[in-house]
Amino acid sequence: MARPKKEQTIILVTPSGEKRSFGLKHAERLLDMGSALNGGWEVDPQSPYYYDEENGIRLKSDKRDTAKA
Repeated sequence: MARPKKEQTIILVTPSGEKRSFGLKHAERLLDMGSALNGGWEVDPQSPYYYDEENGIRLKSDKRDTAKA
């Protein structure tokens, strides 16, 4: 019997400090709704991920942005 594939998760936080782990797809749907409709959920600042409306959830890069230097 094949093992189910473990889904990647991301931790989201609310302004009141509640933290919860969500699957990446579900977290992205929540964040796409905007904070006014999703209860204020945001990506945990300590997370290796970030979110933007254009590209969705992405892994943070360790590379410096040399264009700003």
